[in-house]
Amino acid sequence: MTYDHERAEGVLGPVQTLAFGERTGVLPPKPLCGALPPQNADFRGLAEDYLLSRDLDPELAFSINGWYPAEIEGIPRLVIPATSANRENRYWQARDISGGALKRWESPRGVSRGDALVMTWPAVSLSGANKSPVVCVEGPMDALAASGEGCLAIAFMGVTPPPEAISFAVQLIGPSRALLVMDADQPKAMVALLEEFSAAKVRSALVTPYPFKDLAEADRRSRRAILAGYGVSS
Repeated sequence: MTYDHERAEGVLGPVQTLAFGERTGVLPPKPLCGALPPQNADFRGLAEDYLLSRDLDPELAFSINGWYPAEIEGIPRLVIPATSANRENRYWQARDISGGALKRWESPRGVSRGDALVMTWPAVSLSGANKSPVVCVEGPMDALAASGEGCLAIAFMGVTPPPEAISFAVQLIGPSRALLVMDADQPKAMVALLEEFSAAKVRSALVTPYPFKDLAEADRRSRRAILAGYGVSS
C-alpha cells in the first residue's frame, strides 16, 4: 500500500516546485508536525469495534500504545501517534473507522514526517530474557498484531520509508534481531529494507505472511504460527 504522505513527499524526499521565473534552487524543508489531533471520546466504542473486527486488542492500542479516537474533517478516525528521535515531531497517522471514508488513512499535511515511524509495545514488559526479535512491518495495524503476540514492533507507515526513518529504526533495534514481515502485495519493499538493515549490520530475517496479505489480516492463531518459527512465543 502507498500512503498519501508517500505520494506527497516522494520516494526520494519532499517534492518541491518553483514558480515560473524563479531561479532553480533548494527550497527550505517542510516543518515538522507540531501537534496531534484532539481526542473525541464519543468514538471510543466505534474504535473498539473496528479493532475487534480485525482481531486486534483495543486495550493494547489505547492503554499501552496511546492510540485514541478523533474526528478529522468530519470523519471518525483512530489516531496512531508516531515515534521520533525529535520530541518536537508529533507526526501521526489516522485510520478511518466509519467504513465510509474515501481515504482509509489520513496524515498531517504540509509537513515532513522526518524520521517518524510507529512503534508498538506488548502488554507484558520486555526483559533481557526475552529473545524475541523486533518485528518490522509496513502498517500500524500489522505492528499492533505483532505486539499482541508479545513483540516490540516497528511500522514504517508505507513501502518507501525515508532514510531518516530507516536510520532511526536501526538505532531502536540496536543489538536485537529484526524480523521483517512483508506485505504479500509489496515483497520488493521489504527486500530493499532487508538490504538496508544488512548494510547497517542488523541481524535480520524476512518472512512472508502467506496465505494472508499481511500480519493484521491473519487471525491470532495464524499470527502465532507465522512468528513462532523465528523465536517468538506469546
